[in-house]
Order: sequence, then structure tokens, then C-alpha cells
Amino acid sequence: SKSLGRDMSSYINQTAEWAKLNYSLSDSEQLAKLSSIYANVGEVGDETAVSDMVTAMKAFNIQASDAQKIIDSYNRLGNEFAVTSADIGEGISNSASSLATASNDFDQSVAMIVGMSEITQSANEAGNALKVVSMRLRGYDEETQSYTNDVEELSGKVADLTKTSETPGGISLFTDDTKQTYKDTYTLMEDISKIYDKLSDKNRAELLEVIAGKNRGNQIAALIQAFQSGQVQKAYEASKNSEGSAQQEQERWLNSIEAKQQQFSSQFQKLSTDVLSSDFVKGAVDFGSGFLGFLDGAIKKIGIFKTAVGTAGIAKIIKSIA
Repeated sequence: SKSLGRDMSSYINQTAEWAKLNYSLSDSEQLAKLSSIYANVGEVGDETAVSDMVTAMKAFNIQASDAQKIIDSYNRLGNEFAVTSADIGEGISNSASSLATASNDFDQSVAMIVGMSEITQSANEAGNALKVVSMRLRGYDEETQSYTNDVEELSGKVADLTKTSETPGGISLFTDDTKQTYKDTYTLMEDISKIYDKLSDKNRAELLEVIAGKNRGNQIAALIQAFQSGQVQKAYEASKNSEGSAQQEQERWLNSIEAKQQQFSSQFQKLSTDVLSSDFVKGAVDFGSGFLGFLDGAIKKIGIFKTAVGTAGIAKIIKSIA
């Protein structure tokens, strides 16, 4: 805990939280180190650090041995784009399962969160919007909360609304003509962004409603804009090549006043633990118990003595007044 710049109770609690999630003790120890670093460089609480990491790990099937990838990505993107590590963690927490189900990998997902959040300045809304659009594009109905059978109709609408000279047949939701495999959300939205400005205002408005619903159009328009500016693609490349970013940030953070305070607290807790378990304390307690017994007896005797002295003193005072 001292080497991480965390107090002892923080590190122990995080290890316990990972263990509760059914990770082995060795994995829990390693994951607690990573979530501690994320808490430091991402400026999030311990509980949030564990929660953000485990959501990404479970959704994208990231093993404990590869979990460093998550905090490296969050840290580099937080440093290089107009979002924070905590923002990215929040956005992914709201959308990870849906994005993974829609065949987006971790790097694609965080890149879209970053691109949208830079424009909307709301990672929470970005995550919710991506959750909605990724599911709608696979025929999920928000009102009935179930998959519908009108995917062909949805696919037809998207194709009709995205017909241009470059895409005479419109943009398909599928990877090929067999229509057996959906495009991931990242690829589909990138395809749409390339021809979006060539659509009529009416078609753009209808397209946003078809793919995002009535309430998420603005966020998805921001995603399209971020693809057009190249920010999503830049974030994708930065996430893929982020190895070592969090550790470098951690080393810089260890020189901060906050880190020094945490290290002092950790060292004091260790000292307290060592002292409390030592023979010195046991001997001191035994000595203290004996000394208190002696003191109690002495006080009783002094009390009797004071009473006698007090009585004699009062007699002298009365006699001098008389």
C-alpha cells in the first residue's frame, strides 16, 4: 500500500472487493493494485475504481492478467482528449454490455465514448445513447424491452435513407449480402458518417430517429460529427497503443502531496500494527495493569492522609480567628 501511495485500509478493502467477485486471492491482490492506481490517476473513489474495472472486464471478457489494459486506456485518453478517466469509466459502465453484445471491442467502445463526450460534455449521456443505438440497430424495442422481428424493415429504412451517389443501394446493417452477421456499431456509424453530409436535412432527421429513437438523436449526431472530424479514430488508435500509460502517470503522482500523505498514513498503520502485535505492548499492558493497581492503592491512602491533614488545618484556622 505504501508503494502505491494508498493507505493500508484502502488497499485491503479493494482486495476484499475483488475477492467477493470470485477472483482468486492472487488475482484479487493484483487487481487491487490496478484499481488503486486507477483511483490515484483517475481521481475516483475506491468503490468506483473497482466497479468501473469489473464492468469492462466482464463485458469484454478481459482476464485479470490483461486488466492493466483498461486503466492504461482510460489514463491515456483522459490525458490526450477533452474528457477525464473517470468520464470514460462512467460512460463504459452505462454501455459496456450492450456494446459488447453488438460486437464492439473495448477499444472501439471507449473511442466512441470519448468522441461523443468531447462534444456533449456528458459521458453519462454518451454511454446511455450508445447503449440504445447499439441495441436498436439489432432490432431491440425499448418500449417492449425485447427483440422484434422487423429487422428487415429497419434495415430497409436505413438503406433507403442513406442512398447517395457513393452508396446507391444505401448502407446495410450487415457485413455482406447474406445478412447473417451484423456490422459492429463502430463500423456502421463510421460508414454513415462518410455520407451523412450528402443526405437531405429530412433524411438526416429521419435517419437519426430510426437508429437512435426520439430522445437520443442529438448524442448520435455528435457521434457522427466525431467520426467525421477523426476524433473517434484517433481515440481508437490511442487506446490500442496505451500500454504503460497508467504506470507512468502513477510514478508522477507519487511525487504529489496527496501521495506523500497516503504513504505516511500507510506507514503509520504498519507501525501501529507491528507495535500492537509486539511483546513490548504486551509487557507494557501487564506493567500498566500492575501500576494502576499500585496507583489505586496509593490514592486511597493519600485520600485518608489528606482528610487527616485537612481536619488539622481547619482546626488551626479556627483557633487563629478566635
